[in-house]
Amino acid sequence: MCGSACGNTSYPRKDFEPSIDGIFLFQEYIDDSPKVISRVEFVSSKFLFTVEVDASEGFELCPACPEDQNDVPEQQVAGEFCPIAGNKFKIIKNYDNDELIKKYEKFITANGIEIVGIEYIVDKKGEVYTHDVNTNTSYNSQAEKNSKIKGMKLMAAFLKEELLLLNNIKVVA
Repeated sequence: MCGSACGNTSYPRKDFEPSIDGIFLFQEYIDDSPKVISRVEFVSSKFLFTVEVDASEGFELCPACPEDQNDVPEQQVAGEFCPIAGNKFKIIKNYDNDELIKKYEKFITANGIEIVGIEYIVDKKGEVYTHDVNTNTSYNSQAEKNSKIKGMKLMAAFLKEELLLLNNIKVVA
């Protein structure tokens, strides 16, 4: 624990729960402008599209999952608290950041990752901070309504192809 050794006398807080494995993660607050999170999606280790998420009202790590769901009506878990509900997501048309895409593709290829969403923010000085690598998806049907690219369909086609290869099945059309 850092506590007063770091000049912070307000920690540990009374409600602080120690880590089970003794590992603590400290994060620096990055003031981004505009208040958006960008998520770069890849399928088959290739760039698919970038989604911009409006974070102007804040953004929890998993705002769709309140800490205590026992007292939360089901419609709220998938409704107003869910970042994929409504129109907070939009696919950026003509996304132009080839340098960042190349870095991400190199990273995911080197690590054998084929389906991934990588999130980043940009601070007020223009510096990019990658803060999350998700080997799952947050494809958003609302955002995809206005796009020709359909993330779930492309991912399903990729997985089908992988399954066929795994089972040595050749499809002849």
